[in-house]
Amino acid sequence: MYRGSEWGRWDLHVHTKGTAKNDQFGNITFDEYCENLFTKALEKGIKVIGITDYFSIENFEKVKIFQEHINKHPSFTESQKDAVSKIFLIPNIELRITPTTSKSKLVNIHIIFNPEIIEDFKSGFMTKVEMTTDTQQKFNLTRHDVTSLGRHHDSKAIDNDTAYKIGLRELVINHTDIIDAINSRKILSDNCLIFVSNNSTDGVSGVGKHEVPPRELMNTIYRTSNGIFSPKLSDIEYFIGKRADDKEEIIKKYGSLKPCIHGSDAHCLEELFDPDLNRYCWIKAEPTFEGLKQILHEPETRVYIGSNRPEPKLDYEVIDRIEINNENIGTNVLYLNPNLNAIIGGRSSGKSTLVQCIANKVAPSSLKNGEPEIHVQEISDCIKIIWQDNKEDDTRSIDYFYQGHMFHKTHEEGIESIVKDILFQLNPKVYEDSDKNIAGLRQKNASQLSSYFSNQRLINQKLEQSSSIGNKIDISQQIDRLDQSINESSIGSYTQHELEEHSQKQAALKKLEYSLSTLKSTIEDISNLSVENVLEISNPFLDNPFYQYIKDTTEEKLNNIETFVESQVEELKQVAKLALNTTKDYYEKQISLIDTDSKFIQIEQYLKATESIKPLIVQKTKENEKLEVIMQLEDEINEIRNESSVILTKTHDNWRLINKEPLLLTKEIKVLEDNSLEISPIPKFQGEKFNAFIVKYINQQPEKAQNYANLQFSDVEALFLGFIDISEALEKGSIKLKSGFTEESFHSEFLTTTWFKLSYDVLYEGDSYIEMSQGKKAFVVLKLSLECSERKCPIIIDQPEDDLDNRAIYTELVTYIKEKKSKRQIILVTHNANVVVNADSEQIIVANQHGSKTPNNGSKKFEYKLGSIESNVKFDSEHASILESKTIKEHICEILEGGNTAFKLREQKYNF
Repeated sequence: MYRGSEWGRWDLHVHTKGTAKNDQFGNITFDEYCENLFTKALEKGIKVIGITDYFSIENFEKVKIFQEHINKHPSFTESQKDAVSKIFLIPNIELRITPTTSKSKLVNIHIIFNPEIIEDFKSGFMTKVEMTTDTQQKFNLTRHDVTSLGRHHDSKAIDNDTAYKIGLRELVINHTDIIDAINSRKILSDNCLIFVSNNSTDGVSGVGKHEVPPRELMNTIYRTSNGIFSPKLSDIEYFIGKRADDKEEIIKKYGSLKPCIHGSDAHCLEELFDPDLNRYCWIKAEPTFEGLKQILHEPETRVYIGSNRPEPKLDYEVIDRIEINNENIGTNVLYLNPNLNAIIGGRSSGKSTLVQCIANKVAPSSLKNGEPEIHVQEISDCIKIIWQDNKEDDTRSIDYFYQGHMFHKTHEEGIESIVKDILFQLNPKVYEDSDKNIAGLRQKNASQLSSYFSNQRLINQKLEQSSSIGNKIDISQQIDRLDQSINESSIGSYTQHELEEHSQKQAALKKLEYSLSTLKSTIEDISNLSVENVLEISNPFLDNPFYQYIKDTTEEKLNNIETFVESQVEELKQVAKLALNTTKDYYEKQISLIDTDSKFIQIEQYLKATESIKPLIVQKTKENEKLEVIMQLEDEINEIRNESSVILTKTHDNWRLINKEPLLLTKEIKVLEDNSLEISPIPKFQGEKFNAFIVKYINQQPEKAQNYANLQFSDVEALFLGFIDISEALEKGSIKLKSGFTEESFHSEFLTTTWFKLSYDVLYEGDSYIEMSQGKKAFVVLKLSLECSERKCPIIIDQPEDDLDNRAIYTELVTYIKEKKSKRQIILVTHNANVVVNADSEQIIVANQHGSKTPNNGSKKFEYKLGSIESNVKFDSEHASILESKTIKEHICEILEGGNTAFKLREQKYNF
């Protein structure tokens, strides 16, 4: 495993051809079964197979032999043979134990053990577990005894295979005997894991009420098990403490948290590696028994049941490997895990140099002084950074935190500078964009204020124009007097009211005469209506060769149709003319009533003869025109005032945005998933700047003006109310502008100025940054740098523990890295065992510098060893290098202070 602990599909429950119960593999040979098994395993990407049988490992051994002799099987290509040889086979003995479930089934329990101890398992477990029959005869799990048990139940002369299967069917074991047998020898207890089924049919959750006491019995079985065979989300979350009040409750009840695993439980070829609902079992570990044991230490993060590989990352955001071509370095390729890579080693072993070279290659500006040291540049020139999409691309992003980065940030820079840097890293244009926004708003306000004061001048012009025409009230009164004079005038014997009635009748007469003329034209059109206007009748059969046979009938019917239509048209004409003539009579009658009205005739004749009323009417018309002009000016003034009000409101709103724009910068900081971290922007009023503004514009003779100059404001709205108060005082004359300044210039400067500057505080778990210890500040800076960014590129951190408090390393840094690595690749240089072990680093890179007591292969100056925490790879040869002679765990314990303690803490974390 060049990349340490990687996610892979593990199917830990696969039966074989010849399985003792429910064998549905059909009429195939065992070799044919194995060919199907491995072919499908390659197709499905299976890393580990739990070869399962009831009370027996014989079929596991047969599959193992097939795998070991895979080169002899022509059905596989060379590459397939190589892949098959890398699949890890692990034995899974399925047992039936008491008690029984409510469905009268025995409880299903599995022992999965290290295949390296098969002989010890046979001698130490299978000969230890015993079953006593009703005749007090004892049997253990050897083939001989199981066969004898079968004969005991069926005394007929049967062959050994049949007797063996009967014996397997009858075997029932007490779960405490299993535990006692495993605990009888340390090699068994260290290399055997017990998983119990939890379904209601043959699992612990189905233990019947007839068992006394059922709950206590169930808890005992859970307690003696290492994990659960169940794909159900409710079981997964419950047994790792997600559905209980806390993890301690589960640990107290069952002794430890319990990881859930799953398998296809295949009893036929079609079921191989195809569990129901695609609930695949994914385990993040080396495909070894030690790898499987890791799920006991990390039951929440090392195992997952679902259709897709967990913790996915984009190929261009993960470094796959570092290729090195340097004569001083003995390791040519360093493979990286997509999650956490911990680089450890003694002093001057090449740990920091390695990450500096990566940073120099991809992000040189992130180096401590912006320039690499000579030896870093030399090695950097010899390396290639290959990403997961197999591309070498030095333009892709990384986040690099050099050794002492957080201390430097907290010691040399204030929190405001740190937050600004974060904002800038998040969006290099953030301040430029903010300045552009403010400049744009200022420009808008300057333009809008110019329009506003231009409108004020236009309003004054229109008021003067209105005043020159006259007073609106005086003109209205004059019009009333003219109306009275016209009404009182003796125009013959007719009053003004009678004249108005005459005018109305005259208008009505014109309308009636027009309608009558239109109506008569319509009646004439109806009278001229013919069949051709509404219908065209044609004979469609004239050109038909058979027309002669239907000619008489067709022409007769067509004539009938035409006759019918003519009659209908005539009827339409009669009805329509009748209706319209009625309306015509009505119009003629109404016209006659007006034409013959004596009063109408007299006034009509009189008006033609007299001109005496015209002067009064002309005068009234002129006054009405004046009034209309004044009212129009009033409307225009009101419209301009409304427009000015909108302009002023927009100007005030823009001014608020100008002064709040710095606060909006913090919206660029998105603390995505950590509610304990909060960036608090604090606006500070620039009192001295405001004082200088007031003194510049306002005459300081009155005491009130001096008071305005000394005002302080807590926020933007308070300042706005103060500005309104000053503006009203200017309008009322209680204070005055200095000579040479105008109301427009006063408003323009105030409403285009930023009166607040921005400072920041950061709160973490309720504590203010200012009040934190140096170590906690450093941790907060790290979190700020990572949490406030949506970047998913790799993170490289060089010895962060140097900047942190000891408590922060274990309780905060470890927890944080463990959470963050699932979303971003992390490359971490560290000398702290807790960071490596308890953050569950997926890949360990052990660095070594050649020395007399720490030799490297070929005496190379630097050499690296790669592997997971669980890796047991080492060479016992006296010629082995220092790196080769120890396992990864041994290197951790030797190199890192507190290494042994860290592993003990990891194991004790869930009471393992």
